[in-house]
Amino acid sequence: MALGLRQLRYFIAIADAGVLSRAAEALNVAQSALSHHVAALETELGVKLLERRPRGIALTAAGRRLYEHASAVLSALGKAEEDVRTYNEAATGPVCIGLSHTAISIVALDVMKAVRTKSPGVHLTVVEAL
Repeated sequence: MALGLRQLRYFIAIADAGVLSRAAEALNVAQSALSHHVAALETELGVKLLERRPRGIALTAAGRRLYEHASAVLSALGKAEEDVRTYNEAATGPVCIGLSHTAISIVALDVMKAVRTKSPGVHLTVVEAL
């Protein structure tokens, strides 16, 4: 079994809750399923991730490392989802065009108006050059 996103989410929820029952409630899964999940994860990785204590759980050193990696992975995934969700193909950023003296007098004003209207995210610079 390779690490999956659900496993990482479950592990983060358990670590954040500090108690399996609270994590199970937050995730809307049975506590026994989470306990089984942790046991399978520990077996797969070959390390103990959690210390069971009378009043909850604590991360082992290996558990803290997995928590750091899992947090980074889930954060990157969230950023990727947001980036794709908000992506549009509108041009943005600096654009510089060079036109001859004659071309500037004929088309420059129309080009600047069109860019301002159709691509407000573009910062246009027009340079007169040969």
